[in-house]
Amino acid sequence: MRKTPFNMIEVLLALGVIAIGAVSIMALFPYGFASSRDSVAESFAGDSADQFLHWFAAQARTPGGWAITADPTWLPAAKPSVPAPGASETPAWGAAVAITPNLQYQQHSADAGVLKVVFQRGSAAMPIVDFSSVYRLWREDVTTPNPNPTVGGSITMNPLSALAINLEASWPAELPYQRRQKAVYRLEVFKPGT
Repeated sequence: MRKTPFNMIEVLLALGVIAIGAVSIMALFPYGFASSRDSVAESFAGDSADQFLHWFAAQARTPGGWAITADPTWLPAAKPSVPAPGASETPAWGAAVAITPNLQYQQHSADAGVLKVVFQRGSAAMPIVDFSSVYRLWREDVTTPNPNPTVGGSITMNPLSALAINLEASWPAELPYQRRQKAVYRLEVFKPGT
């Protein structure tokens, strides 16, 4: 019995099946790229928030530095207001201050507790911005469980010895507030020697 080679119709059908499979796989690439971009941005948000909160806590722990925690321009008692739907913060940012060589912030001149944070690399002449975010900072009292089991409940600590710093990061800073991704971070700071 003699074998016959593939005819043209079979070859076209095989190529059609391969093309459909290849196009289906290529259609998944944009979702993969978007997911990768979002996870990198979330990582930058967490890292920059961690650096900023611990930098702020270190400033508060320095001799005489606890006064920064009572400054309402840095830490208002309530979460700063957010822009109207579809709007961004007004472009009233102060001078840039470096926390680390790659991380800098600019305090908003009109809204207390609002900062623009930029994570960049490269030279000062040609910086490459990897991440930009707007932070909203506010303070809260620290509560702890009552150590007396018969009383129960919780105890609010003296704000002169302990406070909670809340930080809402929203990114990317170039988008209107409602379209940004957001995450909230919290750090409890205790004044040394109290």
